[in-house]
Amino acid sequence: MQELLLLKFLKLSDRAAPMLQSCGLQFYNKLNNLHCLLFILPSTTTTVQAPLVTMCSEKRTRNEERREEQDKRGEKNKTRQERRGKKRQRGEERRGEERT
Repeated sequence: MQELLLLKFLKLSDRAAPMLQSCGLQFYNKLNNLHCLLFILPSTTTTVQAPLVTMCSEKRTRNEERREEQDKRGEKNKTRQERRGKKRQRGEERRGEERT
């Protein structure tokens, strides 16, 4: 039979907390007002560190991809706005020439 899975609260260390919070893996424990993570762990806690890091890195890469897509959209919008601005300038210049 496989190892028993235990439900545990892990108190975050000062070093790990910011990284995990940035990945959106934070849960709040109202009983003792500690920032804790809830995980189903095997009886040995040393094997937990690797999947925890991969979960964080996967989430981070998805966020980075999303940001890159938004940046590309933003660049396209900038070039559109620049073209529109140039067209407006040309139109205003023509109108100015027609008036004189």
